Amino acid sequence: MVIVSTVSLATVGAVIGVQSLGSLFTDGFQRGIQAEIIAGIVATVVLALGLDALSVLLGRILMPWTRRRAPIGAPAALPARPRTEEPA
Repeated sequence: MVIVSTVSLATVGAVIGVQSLGSLFTDGFQRGIQAEIIAGIVATVVLALGLDALSVLLGRILMPWTRRRAPIGAPAALPARPRTEEPA
């Protein structure tokens, strides 16, 4: 989700004058062009979700040991018990 947040925040730069993906919908608002606004929003969502999916895929490829599963028939992990210490 960090990549999604980064891409969405990069579009906010258009509000302060930085040319970025956000320029599509800020220009669209200023000119009243509905198609440009929608194109900017759709492009931002597609780019953010695509980059997020790519990062998940790379994580699975580069760190396969983090995705180990218990063998079939093995007992599930027990939830941690809360501490029941008595105050002194």
